[in-house]
Formats: sequence, C-alpha cells, structure tokens
Amino acid sequence: MIVPSSVSDRVWDRALQLVIAVMGTIAALVAVALWLGETPHFPAIEINPKQVEIGLYVLQTAIIGVLLVFMPHLPKMKRNDETKNAISASHQFLLFFNLVWLAWFFFYFFGMIVRGARVELPISTPGGMALHLSGDVLNLTSSAFIFFCYVVMAEPTVGKDNPDDGWFHDRGWFQTVSAVFFVIVVLIMMEAVTTTTSQGSGTFFDALYGLLSGVTIALFAGRLQSMLIGLPFWPVTAIYAYAVLQFAYPIISTATPPASDEVVLQATLPTILVVTLALLFKIVLFREVRRIVVNRTLTYYMLEVREMYAKISQEREAVIREKLVPEAEP
Repeated sequence: MIVPSSVSDRVWDRALQLVIAVMGTIAALVAVALWLGETPHFPAIEINPKQVEIGLYVLQTAIIGVLLVFMPHLPKMKRNDETKNAISASHQFLLFFNLVWLAWFFFYFFGMIVRGARVELPISTPGGMALHLSGDVLNLTSSAFIFFCYVVMAEPTVGKDNPDDGWFHDRGWFQTVSAVFFVIVVLIMMEAVTTTTSQGSGTFFDALYGLLSGVTIALFAGRLQSMLIGLPFWPVTAIYAYAVLQFAYPIISTATPPASDEVVLQATLPTILVVTLALLFKIVLFREVRRIVVNRTLTYYMLEVREMYAKISQEREAVIREKLVPEAEP
C-alpha cells in the first residue's frame, strides 16, 4: 500500500477521494435512470437537458484544468551513475503524462464550445467536418501520449546510447514518436476523404479511435499493475474499466448536437453517463499516478525494471538452453 508522504499530499489524496465519491454517486444515479428507462423528475427544478450536458463538459474541463495546474513533480532524489537513467526516465514519463492531460483539457474545452454553440453544423458541411476532425485529432493525440507513457515504462528509453537527459536524440525513440504521429495524420486524412463520400464511415472511424484509445490505456494499466509498483486492486480495475469505456467514444465524438433545447433528457443520459464515468476514471488515474510519483515508487520502478531487462536479456537464452532444451535436440 502506497501512503502519501506529507501533509499536503494527504490533503490532496483526501480531496481526490471526495471528488471520486461524488462522481461515482452521480454516475450510479444516471445508470439507475438508464436501467429503469425513466427520466428523473424534479418538480421544483426545470431541467434543460442540453444545459446539463454542457455543464458536465464545463465541469470536466474545469477539473482537468485544476489538475493540470497541480501536476505532481518528482521529489528530490540521490542522483548518481546508478540512478540517473531511472530519474531521467521518470522525467520522460511525467512529460508525457502532463501532455495527456493537456490534450484532454483541449478535447473537453473544444467539446464544451461545440455543444454550447447555437448554430447547427452537420458533419456533411465543411464546418461540421472540421469540428469533428478537430475533436478526433485531440482524442488521438491524448491516446498517443498515453502510449508514450507506456513505452517509457516498458522500454529502456534512456541508456548507454543516450546522453544524460537527452532522450530525444535517441534514433529509435524519435522514430517511435514520428511513426505514431504519422499514423494519426494518415487516419485523419482517410476519415476526411471517406466521410465526404460515405455517411457511415464517420461512425466506423469513431469506433476505431475508441478501440485504439482502449488498447493504449489497457497497455498503460498493465504497467501500473506491476508488482514493482504495487497499486491496490480496485484502482487498477478502474483504469482497465476506463480502457473499456473508450469503446463509447462514438457517443461523445464532437459531431455537433441539435441546436434546439427541446431535447429529451432520457436521450441525453448515455452521454451524461459516459462523460461522468470518464471523469471519474481520469481522477482515479491521476490520484494513483500522483501517489507513485511523490513516493518515488515510479523512479524505483524505472530503476528495477531496467536492471531486470539487462538480466533477462543475458540469461534468457542460457536458461532455455540449460533447463528446457532436451539433450538429444541439436
């Protein structure tokens, strides 16, 4: 169990727990309403479904903005020849983790602006297409940065061939980053071309982007599940659930909703549920990553996993040859 190391860290942890509890309660109430198939009625309150949806986007944007301001930083650590690569890798991780949240901030800020607009722009129009593609670019960019977080945890991106803290000069790492963004550009271009000729292709690409996001988050969750980090069962489960939730991306894709306020609340509930769960799982992710950063567990992981890489690469073939290959086999 990872315990916050200072009073301020404990205050932050309690505040995040409170927000998680509130968002979980809201998500549960919306899920019950969907399950019952009934729209909640509040006689004393006039509910505007569109304003509720916009309000959730405002809330998500505001909370992400606050968390961006208070992103965790690596505490002071002993830096020597043994630890310098692990510390540099931890800085890499935090760079991409910050960029993940920055991309999420712009995604939900953009969605808030689009849903608050009073002008209807169907995806078949140039303006509607531009809005939709902009949202997809932001979604794919956030997924790319999550993937880079995974790569930093899964591969020795800092090592003998890299100058100290000069990770961007490593050719293999640079090629990985370039390839990911090249794929994003190709996908967006394909979507722009095919959507103009086929109305159903937009849904296909939204589903594809949801799949890609889900895979990257699942890969990341797998690393956070490592025994070297030791996260509790339930937070890791919530992060895996967040990966599954990405398949609902077509529900919140940034196609412009109807401009009229005469929207049935029951039809808006799926979007409300998805956005609420997304915020809930994001806060769980932030809380757990913040804890492993401030407790130096992330850097410990970077140190130990790199030693394991070196040991395993040296011993794998020897162990297979000595213990697993039959003597009669050449």
